[in-house]
Amino acid sequence: MERQRRQREVSDRRESRRMMIRPMTDEERGAMRKRKSVAEICSVDYLELAAKDLPEPESILGSWLLRQTLSMVYGWRGVGKSFWVMGVIWAVSTGGRFLKWDASYPMRVLYIDGELPARTLQDRFASLCEMYGAKPEPGFLTVITSDLLARAAPDLASEDDRLSLDELIEEKKIDVIVLDNLSCLIRSGAAENDAESWVDVSSWALHHRAKGRSVLFVHHAGKGGAQRGTSRREDLLDVVICLKKPPDYSPDEGARFEVHFEKARHLYGEDVEPFEAALVTDPDGYQRWVTSGLEGNLDDRIIEMFGLPGVSMTDIAREIGIDKSNVSRRIQRLKAEGRIVDQPKQPRTSSRDPRDRELL
Repeated sequence: MERQRRQREVSDRRESRRMMIRPMTDEERGAMRKRKSVAEICSVDYLELAAKDLPEPESILGSWLLRQTLSMVYGWRGVGKSFWVMGVIWAVSTGGRFLKWDASYPMRVLYIDGELPARTLQDRFASLCEMYGAKPEPGFLTVITSDLLARAAPDLASEDDRLSLDELIEEKKIDVIVLDNLSCLIRSGAAENDAESWVDVSSWALHHRAKGRSVLFVHHAGKGGAQRGTSRREDLLDVVICLKKPPDYSPDEGARFEVHFEKARHLYGEDVEPFEAALVTDPDGYQRWVTSGLEGNLDDRIIEMFGLPGVSMTDIAREIGIDKSNVSRRIQRLKAEGRIVDQPKQPRTSSRDPRDRELL
């Protein structure tokens, strides 16, 4: 028995030395992560939670971008997402204004671009300096672009890349992380459109939210107009913004789009009303953003679509970018104003949404 005990001790010492001089295997690393995650889980009693003095969410930009929020902006290619995102990061990093939103004060931004050439970024940043008459102080806007790396842009599906980003984010004391865009920044493992590919990325984003940071994802719209890929992404997001081209848009106008809040956990009323934004050039050659409401445009589009064969309340809401109850209220008001007249009842078709029966 004594001899067997000593043999086990020798074997254990040898294994310990072996573990110290070789890298961990994937299985060992996974087991360590599992032990660590189990050890870090804790609970709090309701009474303790109710008594905690928790701060109100701090505004970063307007009422929609708050500290510790996860947001997404998406739109069809060419709609103006890059212009919109650069306006956001410039306002946040300089403490300025973009569209209808004011920044509380300058905050540190990490902008990860996986699509535009470095020279294009350079030119657009120069235009922003000229447009706003301000630029971020050193350390307030950190940029990662694949053109200036000795490798491809970071891959959020790679654990090594996520860990490398974590180190940089801590070192730079980043407040807001902007990822432009998911198609370019999720490459390995499962496909970008699959729910599986979102699991690790969402855990990473939640980790940074717990650290007090905000994350803004930029994404493309699919053929149907909704955000491309799995709808599971929206489950944990606090805000989802869709950029759409106006019905009367012409390509020679440049950047002009409608801004629609499709999800906003902490917003209501005027804060979530859709509006139009356009980048215009004045007679002196200076560029500026102008915004206008969509109230009249929305009514006109509802009137145009109302009563069309096979068009449901759901179809109208999806097309103009507001919720179905809002469409219903507008229709009732337009009827009272005499701008909409009930059509004779038509036989119900299979394409009509049965949930709209009480609304149309």
